Amino acid sequence: MKRLGNWMYCEGHLFNLATKQLVGVRHLPEREVTTQFVNSGEFQVVAEKSIVPPPPSAVVNQIVALEITDKCNYACRYCFEGKSSENSGFMSFENACHIIDPMPSGSELRFFGGEPLLNFGLIERLVDRYPQHQYSLVTNGSLVTKEVAEYLVHHKFNVGMSYDGRCSQRENRLALLGDSMTDFQRAMRLLSAAGLAVGVSTVITKEHIEHLYDIHLEVFGEWGAGGWAYLLAYRPDMILKDLDAFKEQIFAIIQDFPSDHLVRINDLRKWCMKASGEWPLKAYCGSGICYRAVAVDGTERLCPFFLRESTCYSSAMRAVEVNCAKCSIWNYCHGGCLALNRFGSGNTHHSHPFACKKNMIYFEAGLRTRIKIFLETNNKEA
Repeated sequence: MKRLGNWMYCEGHLFNLATKQLVGVRHLPEREVTTQFVNSGEFQVVAEKSIVPPPPSAVVNQIVALEITDKCNYACRYCFEGKSSENSGFMSFENACHIIDPMPSGSELRFFGGEPLLNFGLIERLVDRYPQHQYSLVTNGSLVTKEVAEYLVHHKFNVGMSYDGRCSQRENRLALLGDSMTDFQRAMRLLSAAGLAVGVSTVITKEHIEHLYDIHLEVFGEWGAGGWAYLLAYRPDMILKDLDAFKEQIFAIIQDFPSDHLVRINDLRKWCMKASGEWPLKAYCGSGICYRAVAVDGTERLCPFFLRESTCYSSAMRAVEVNCAKCSIWNYCHGGCLALNRFGSGNTHHSHPFACKKNMIYFEAGLRTRIKIFLETNNKEA
C-alpha cells in the first residue's frame, strides 16, 4: 500500500482518504500508478467511469456493558480483573435499573464480568424488566447448562464464548475447578444443539501471534462459529516487530477466504466499514459516545478496560483531542484505543507507537476486505 497525495493505492485500486471513494485501476501496472497519474486528466476520466461511492452510514445504537459481577471461576493469566478473591461481588438490580431506564428502546445490554453467568439471576430479572432491548454476553462456558442454553436462545442473546485456541487455551485460561478446554467444548455443543450461532472471542498473546491463522481455522472449521472477535493483548514486552507476524497472519486470511467469510471477523468487518464510510462514529470504537461500561458499584467508565481504574474516565474525555500527529488514517482511528494508549504510554490521549502501527495494519486490512467485497460483487453480477 502506498500513499499518493490524498489517495492510497492498494490491490489495484485507488482509495480516497477524504471521501472514502474507490477507483479501480487494475488495467495499469503498479509502477504507472504515481502521483503524476493521480493528478492527470487521464485519471479524472478513469475515476468518472469507475468510482465506487461509499454506502450510507449505519445507525448507531446505544450500548452498555454491565459488569454484573467481577467474580470469576477462572484465573486467566492476562485478565485485567485481577484476583477474583479480591473483587467486590455482584451488581445490584437497583444499580442496573438506574443505568438502563433512560436508554432508548432497542439498545444493547452487554452482560459482562468476571463470569456473568455467576449472576444469572440478575440477567433473568433484567430481561424480564426490559424486553424491548437486545442482549449479549461473553462467557467462559463453565456454567452453561441445557437450560441456560435454551434460555439464551429463547431471548435471542448474542453469545460469545472465550477461547484462545488449542495452542494456548489451557496455558492462559486457568479454571479453578475442572479444565477450560473441556468447559469450552461442552458449552459449544450445548449452545449449538440449542440452535445458537455462537461467536468466539480470543485473546492473542505475544507467544501465539504466529498461530492466528490456525486459531481462525479452528474457530470456523472445527467449531462452526457464527463470528470471531480477537483481542491482540498488549503488554510491555511486546515490540513493534511482533506486529509483522500479526500482519502476515491477517493478510493471509484475507487472501485465502471469500468476503462473506471475512466480514464474520469482527476487526475486519469494523475496519471495512471504516473504509467504506459505513462506520458512523468519529471515534475508534464508540466508547464514551454510544458505548460505555458500568462497574459493579454503578460507576460509569469509558469501556470495560477501565473497570479496575481508580479514576473515573467519563465520556467528556472524548472532547479532548488525542495528542498525536494527524497521519493519513487520522479520520479512521482518531487517535486509537484510549485504553491501549493508557496502558502503553500512561496517558489516554497520548498515542502509543504499538497502537499506531497496529491501526495502520487494520486500516490496510479493512481496505483489502472492502476491495474484495467489491470485486466479488461485480463478478456475481457479471
